[in-house]
Amino acid sequence: MTQDLQFAFKVFDALPLYGILLDHEGKVITANRTFLDTIGLRRKEIVGMSAEQLEPYYVDLKKHLAELKSHDVRTVRGHLVRGDGTRFSVEHTLAHVSEGEREIIVSISHKVEGRTIGEERREAEKKIEAANQRKREFVANINHEIRTPMNAIVGYAEMLAESDIGAQQRRYVETIKKNSSYLVAIVSDIMELSKLETGKVRLLKSTVNLHVVTEQVYDFFIDQAKGKNLEFTCQVDPDLPKYYVIDANHSRRILTNLISNAIKYTDAGKITLSVTGEKKKATWYMLTFRVQDTGRGMTLQEQDNILELISQQKEGVTIHDGKCLGLTLSARLARIMGGDIILESAKGKGSTFSFTLLASVADETMIRDIGPERGQKQKGTKKKNPVILVVDDMPEMSHLVKIYFTGTAIKVFEASNREKCLEHAFNNSPDLILMDLNLGGTDGRDITQQLRNDPRTRQIPVIAMTGMMLEKKSYKPLFDDFLGKPFHLHELRRIVDKYIQVTPCATCTDSMDNGYKKESIEDIEQIIPFWNEKLDELYREAEMSGSLDIASELGQKMQEQGQQSHSLALLEMGKEMRQFALNLDIQGVDHLLAVLKTIAGKS
Repeated sequence: MTQDLQFAFKVFDALPLYGILLDHEGKVITANRTFLDTIGLRRKEIVGMSAEQLEPYYVDLKKHLAELKSHDVRTVRGHLVRGDGTRFSVEHTLAHVSEGEREIIVSISHKVEGRTIGEERREAEKKIEAANQRKREFVANINHEIRTPMNAIVGYAEMLAESDIGAQQRRYVETIKKNSSYLVAIVSDIMELSKLETGKVRLLKSTVNLHVVTEQVYDFFIDQAKGKNLEFTCQVDPDLPKYYVIDANHSRRILTNLISNAIKYTDAGKITLSVTGEKKKATWYMLTFRVQDTGRGMTLQEQDNILELISQQKEGVTIHDGKCLGLTLSARLARIMGGDIILESAKGKGSTFSFTLLASVADETMIRDIGPERGQKQKGTKKKNPVILVVDDMPEMSHLVKIYFTGTAIKVFEASNREKCLEHAFNNSPDLILMDLNLGGTDGRDITQQLRNDPRTRQIPVIAMTGMMLEKKSYKPLFDDFLGKPFHLHELRRIVDKYIQVTPCATCTDSMDNGYKKESIEDIEQIIPFWNEKLDELYREAEMSGSLDIASELGQKMQEQGQQSHSLALLEMGKEMRQFALNLDIQGVDHLLAVLKTIAGKS
């Protein structure tokens, strides 16, 4: 050997790494001292060994050599075996070196302290999960921080809209309400996508009236459609059964996204929401919700882009705008529920997005047997001077509730922390408590548990308030009910009416009767000439059955009769009746039925 080669070999032999040289056939040329000492062999014993003979000490050597290509360098994980038979993890770097006709393979390995590939993979997975958890916590915190102040904006805007303001100011208020709803919808979509990415979305199925679900979506968008001079219609196949067991919240979310996009991209014409169904089994229907518009339509390339987006099965889809966000969410939710999103479109001829859903028909005997939950009456306990305690660290929220019930017999107390809450609960005996779950570091669940543990407050209904969408099992039995932020004032009223029935208060009535408008004698007299047998029949059915569906139908027929007869009083009262029924406002429906009692039978 030349001096250079001798020096190179000395360096190789002294390396504190595991070194071995092999020829092109995989036979050992030599190995360094570290390698030899570790496996317990002498140099003369190892020289000439084949890869197969060396494998008891160098695990999977033949496999690594087979994967090594000419002039290639590979780094792989593997194991070496000591002379005493114990195995340890290493990282091999194998290099194929050639000069002229001479070829050798160099293998240099270093020990990986107790970490196998599987261990490193698990460590990487832990880091990814920790990052995802931080992202979930961040999104959840942002969700709460946005929804709570947004609740005040929505609530005060709704109260302002009901006050005596000018036409221009009313347009400003409606703009605030509309854009608040848009912002909340975007935050909700981001939250839902975050849950989908981590597999946290659960289906919350319940028995629902298909007509009520579609009418709620219709009512949400009708004003937006009118604002763009668009005709908006809702049609449900009358031959379909009314009641199904579905996830109503997620179904509404999908329809909301599809209709929102339809309104956004339609400048003239109309939008139609239609529902059809095909019977699959004795109690199963494939429902198809179609959102059809006369908007811009799409080119084939645009349709391909949309179809690629909504057919994505994996996470990490790039979201370019709000439309893509909503469609991505809708498609994933539809698939989770066993359905799909289907697109039909042509440039300049509009688009149709269809949402399919396999749904089971609800047992009508079970529907009739549905009653109030344990410990509560359908219309609440009758109280002369009821007390509500609002526990929220944002004063605007408690002020909103207090102002909303001004002019009624309800008295509202405020608490921003645990101490104030317990003080009011023990001293003022509230009939209902609205409990925010995030009180600046204090969990509303802990406070509620204290209330449940004390015999003085154990029976008080407590309503959970949060920006999160909670499953029933998440708030029961600790809480009696759930009010999602931001809530509309009619939702607040529905919850209060569910647990408290307010009796009239002579000192509290002015132009409002327990929060409801007083119809004048003149209005009632204007309705009498146009009251007919069909309206009378529906009135009596609603009065006797207590059905909100029939009350909604009565309101619809009153509107139609009001339009045909040009009776503004009948038209407006019909709108009010239908709105109360759709909002599950039992007390509002009862109020109007009591008014109509004076003219029933006069057709």
